[in-house]
Amino acid sequence: MLHHSLDLIQQLRELSKQGKELDKVSLDIQCRLLDKETRDITHVDILECKISQLNDLTSHLQSVVKAKHQLITRLQQPFVGDYVKIEAAYHRHVQDLFPLMATCLADLSSNLNNIDWTSEFDLKNVKLKETLSSISTSLAQLQTSFQSLCLMRECLE
Repeated sequence: MLHHSLDLIQQLRELSKQGKELDKVSLDIQCRLLDKETRDITHVDILECKISQLNDLTSHLQSVVKAKHQLITRLQQPFVGDYVKIEAAYHRHVQDLFPLMATCLADLSSNLNNIDWTSEFDLKNVKLKETLSSISTSLAQLQTSFQSLCLMRECLE
């Protein structure tokens, strides 16, 4: 009987040891999964890469904003020169594309102004809560104006 008790105690010790090892492995797995999930905001090399990409994008957008008057002038001029050769199978797609391009080009000035504003916007000097509040106020005013316009149109019809 004593021998069985000693065997049981030995097995319980081994089970406890294996449980501790399992806990260590589980913790290691959880740490690795957490690292994998947060790698893009915790690893310096990834952050440096993203900062570099943002700097490249910012410099590109600033060059676009600097040349916006030239770009608008050039886009407003009619195309003179060789025609774009398109196979007959793609004519329908091009026909659908041109109205989309026209609306995009019509909004180009306001889009460039938005890009210009975002390049000058600095979170360090401006309080984000105040900015968001003014944006939400402007949105509410726009919604009210839109609803009033819709009501006027309905009344006129």
